[in-house]
Amino acid sequence: MLGLGDKLGRSVNQLSGGEWQRVRLAAVVLQIHPDANPVGQLLLLDEPMNSLDVAQQNALDRVLHHLCQAGIAIVMSSHDLNHTLRHAHKAWLLKRGKLIACGRREEVLHPLLSGASLRSALSTTRRRGASNAHFGHLSKIVS
Repeated sequence: MLGLGDKLGRSVNQLSGGEWQRVRLAAVVLQIHPDANPVGQLLLLDEPMNSLDVAQQNALDRVLHHLCQAGIAIVMSSHDLNHTLRHAHKAWLLKRGKLIACGRREEVLHPLLSGASLRSALSTTRRRGASNAHFGHLSKIVS
């Protein structure tokens, strides 16, 4: 799943930041995975891509996609707007904690792309094959 097989015999103190992040993510995914938890419906992740290299980010994206296909709704915070834009389908824009726009990604995030000043963008993606599954992101925007 996240390439942890060779880490099983190591102490937690010997893991790098990225390796420890992958251990925590694997634990969370195992708790929500439909094979282990048939009633699980929602996965909340706070900055799960932190400390992961590009290959591990892609591996996590595949895991999250699999969970979405299984009907798990996913909402995650992220400071990486590019990642958010790649996975978004619908978006909500918040300014000072208030909803100022919601709808399709292209329509709602256009102000961000044109340099508008917004504090944060919340996006969610509906993955094909999972009618209630969302792959979402909360991105902090500093302008």
